[in-house]
Amino acid sequence: MYFSIGAHPAFRIPLLEDEELEDYHLKFTPAPHKEVMEYELENALVHEKGIRTNLPDIQVQPELFAKDAMIYSHIDRIELVSAKSKHGIEIGFADFPFVGIWSKYNEENNSMAPFVCIEPWYGVADTHDTTGNLKEKYGINQLEAGGIFQKLYTMTFK
Repeated sequence: MYFSIGAHPAFRIPLLEDEELEDYHLKFTPAPHKEVMEYELENALVHEKGIRTNLPDIQVQPELFAKDAMIYSHIDRIELVSAKSKHGIEIGFADFPFVGIWSKYNEENNSMAPFVCIEPWYGVADTHDTTGNLKEKYGINQLEAGGIFQKLYTMTFK
């Protein structure tokens, strides 16, 4: 059986009433000894954007989601943290090949929904050069008859 699967946990931000969206940032922990690839979506198709040798913290802001999700490979953990408090969320997903970070973007007023999704994935949307053959799909997974596929991700709330 060929398949792609992922999770879609969403986290409301700001977490506290005296905080603003701009107080939050994403902090990445790359997988050791692997190259992190950044991807982008264009017309709902995945394109390689390039290898990321440095992953600085990213301030959460609506413009991040203007083209849909931010997608990376080989990330083990992402923290969503506030600069104003010790509260935050840590998502651990070592061994997941991809992660998508997404929020609903409103182009009319350059705003985003009051949440951020941090989505560990085993597979991605079709790439711009897809053949249409599922067996050749980038990031596709294969499970033999009688096989078991079991993975785990963690969420820590601070």
